[in-house]
Amino acid sequence: MSSDNSEHPPTTRNTGRDDPPPASHPSKTREDIINKWLKEIYIDYNHLGNPLALKIDEFIKIVATQSTDSDNSWLDNNALELASVILTNELKERSDIVIVPSSSAISLALIGQCMCDKDEFEKNDLSTECHAAMKKENVRWIVVPVTDGMISADKRSIPGGGRHWGFMIIDKQKNDARWLDGHLEVKKNRKGKWRITQMHTTGWVAGKILCGYEKVMNLKRGQFTAATLKYVPDDTEENSYKFDQGSACGPWVFAMLEYILDHPKFLTCADGLYGIFRYKHRQRHGKAMAFNSLASRKRIQEIIRGVADSNLGDDVLPYMLSTRILKILNYPSTVDLLVGINFFNRSKPPPPERGHNGNSEKGLDDDDNDDDNDDDDDDDDSDSDSDSDGNSDDDRENSDEANEDLQKAIQESFRSNKKNSAQGPQGTQVPTKSREPSKPPSKSPSSEQATFNVIYGVLLPEHIPNFEPMTSEEVQQWVDRLPSSIKTRTSLMNTWGQKAVLQKLFGGFDELSRTQLRSWREKAPLFKDSHSVEIEHVAAMLQDSVKDISDISLQGSMDHYPPSYLKDFAERNTIDQATLEAGTKLGNDNLDGEDGDDIFGYEDEAEENDLIPPQPKKPSEQASGLDTSIKRKHVKDNADAPAAKRLKPSRPDFLTMKDSELPLWLASVPEKKKAPLLDSGRKLIDPISARIYLECIFNGTFREWATEESFSETSRAEIKEWRKMVDNNQGMIKGLYPNNDAGLRNFLNAKLYSRKKIGLPDYSQDKAKWPEHWKKGKE
Repeated sequence: MSSDNSEHPPTTRNTGRDDPPPASHPSKTREDIINKWLKEIYIDYNHLGNPLALKIDEFIKIVATQSTDSDNSWLDNNALELASVILTNELKERSDIVIVPSSSAISLALIGQCMCDKDEFEKNDLSTECHAAMKKENVRWIVVPVTDGMISADKRSIPGGGRHWGFMIIDKQKNDARWLDGHLEVKKNRKGKWRITQMHTTGWVAGKILCGYEKVMNLKRGQFTAATLKYVPDDTEENSYKFDQGSACGPWVFAMLEYILDHPKFLTCADGLYGIFRYKHRQRHGKAMAFNSLASRKRIQEIIRGVADSNLGDDVLPYMLSTRILKILNYPSTVDLLVGINFFNRSKPPPPERGHNGNSEKGLDDDDNDDDNDDDDDDDDSDSDSDSDGNSDDDRENSDEANEDLQKAIQESFRSNKKNSAQGPQGTQVPTKSREPSKPPSKSPSSEQATFNVIYGVLLPEHIPNFEPMTSEEVQQWVDRLPSSIKTRTSLMNTWGQKAVLQKLFGGFDELSRTQLRSWREKAPLFKDSHSVEIEHVAAMLQDSVKDISDISLQGSMDHYPPSYLKDFAERNTIDQATLEAGTKLGNDNLDGEDGDDIFGYEDEAEENDLIPPQPKKPSEQASGLDTSIKRKHVKDNADAPAAKRLKPSRPDFLTMKDSELPLWLASVPEKKKAPLLDSGRKLIDPISARIYLECIFNGTFREWATEESFSETSRAEIKEWRKMVDNNQGMIKGLYPNNDAGLRNFLNAKLYSRKKIGLPDYSQDKAKWPEHWKKGKE
């Protein structure tokens, strides 16, 4: 038997001695753990003697927009400068360009105001390396990101902060300085000339920096040609992401810098940037740059992350995460994992076909250049840095290490917003390996992946949920997934108020059926004393009740849908085989469709007969009247033959059809689809877009190309001709979408067969919709 005097082994409560046990340390709370992680230094980068450091929370806030987190949506100095330096020095390897640090720019502004001596610029620890770099003979261009906060207007304005970003490019060789600002107001004066009527004070700050630059470089005053480029794309009106007004200037500066670096001739042409950014080219640059502030923010993050996480081991989580932090954040969700796994599945090489050993004459690491040898449109640009969209099927087929690819797939799921612009993060650097099968095309990707693409990439964004019949528990699941700024406000409302907010954010009231609107009128407290309200006024009253909620759309953004709803939605929607095939090549970066639908509507119409000359046909082909050659023929009127007797091929050739004939084909197209192509007088205003729309509707060619796992030689050649037509001999499109399969695939998905094109009607077999003149010509 034991007694009170019995000896026991020491425990946490019984130390075996008479002294009291040590006091236990209080455990850290979940909030302490997260706050400590957010304050960790994520990257510490040295640029010309200036430490460019970002904490985890600063890195995360790069993607904060005006609508999601207005307090943190202005791009920080270090984030913009760091991404610009890495882009210029490491990705583009431009040793002839210097990015001036913000601390050095502030010093130059002080010198330009005669508030500081130029000798201090040479001796100051933060500017001495910048001064030496600007003096180098091999350096030709000086890039200075500028904000109005670089000159303190009062004590409340801290140098280096500010409200608006722009940037200046100085050409040392030409003594030329150009100011680029995405928020100019340009109008015609009484003489019909374009003049800047309003410019932010950031431009004045840039002028003071230029004065300081002249002094430290010992240049004579007034020798510079300094001017503002008036015809650059606007950071608000031409921003395809519409929920970042007032905060898009920083992303615009980065996007414009990358756009210029992607086209080296912009800097070296005879007239410099002034000759490139002329009025007649304004619309073309807007389309080619395709500015999307959210995509640019993500691109900035990707570039910084590429350096910060470059030395991580295979089993180390990105963003300095730990398993404990993941558990606290309850991340990733099953929806995020679903997205990540599907992203991973697209990157895997296809399994070998039956009866083959899985090998081809070329190894996976061999480059295939055969596809470019017979096309006079091909330059040596297959290795272009503008191979931007890394999420296509052909971008990463060399997946030898499954663990590494799975980690990348899971990392991809941590992005703050999966709903990208059609072009995705601009210029993403992804290794490209060509795998050209000996017999094109091979079998299509898995039906599971195609189903996922169509359900969540096509059907979900078109579907409008009806929140009226949902229970309070179901509504709460939706509210919990709202952006924080809206969630806080919505959580204070009653269930019917929350339903109205959700209806506004996920499709609105205008598309609800009369039955659904009648149910809202009968049950919603808003109409308690208004049962006599006409059904036509119900939507307007509901809309007015939530007018104070931000006008943003979350429709189709999977992040904001409850997992249970996504599961039920997939079970409710069955997909026919044709639609399934159309979805086999949709990538995550093209699910949005807002940018992908942009077609180059040039000011000058495409010239007739400027494509590749017609190729001779075989006698058998001439007899049938069908043009089956790879190169397209030009349309030339036969003046000697009456119109009624002119033979037509079985498929109309919209690529080379005359502009005057296009409206005849548009006549049977639904009004909502053709409205952007015609002016108020029903005249064609966008021939390029019209050709693409009509090819989708009457031929279905792009859908056929989208189902090819690897393009056939015929498809590849014809895609290049469409690319040439869209480019209109400007040379911009080819830089964005190179000649390799990945570049052509990206062009197809972004410009020819985006999500909105999938929704066009199919009249390829409905000859009743075809113009009478065409049917008569075939008789």
